[in-house]
Amino acid sequence: SLGLLFYNRPDIGNMIRFAAIASFVSYVAAPTYTILNSFGKQNSNLRISILVSVEGLILIYFFAAIPSLNIYGYGITLILTSLTALFLNIREIKKVCDMRVSLKEVLPFPFIGLISYFILNPLEKSSMNLPLVAKVVLIVVLGSVLVYFLDRMYKKFSKAYSTNSFI
Repeated sequence: SLGLLFYNRPDIGNMIRFAAIASFVSYVAAPTYTILNSFGKQNSNLRISILVSVEGLILIYFFAAIPSLNIYGYGITLILTSLTALFLNIREIKKVCDMRVSLKEVLPFPFIGLISYFILNPLEKSSMNLPLVAKVVLIVVLGSVLVYFLDRMYKKFSKAYSTNSFI
């Protein structure tokens, strides 16, 4: 739908979906550079930036040579380099401050996204009779409302059970 809406090409939709995954990983990794900088770890920041840049050049060189990947090779490179940067930056951050991340705090968000996708995907397929702009607006509004309510339900559920010792 977005490929048709913005570019009037149906084949771009899959690329936009793949770019969403790459953007999410990059979005999570980007603030870690700032955190390192604020801790005065500019040398570590520079070292990791150079390493990730070299990794990106090598990966794009190899993935661009595979004709079946096309633009997806860049997306794969972006995901892999962002994951590398995230891992290395968090390792450096942990040297400076005690950082503990609980799976209980992290796992609900991908699950909320997956549940929303599995609810909205059939809806998007069944609303073929609507005009394109109306369909996109409907999916965006319903998706936002769905994510909001799923997040509230999770918070209410986790707060109700947080007093138990087994969680």
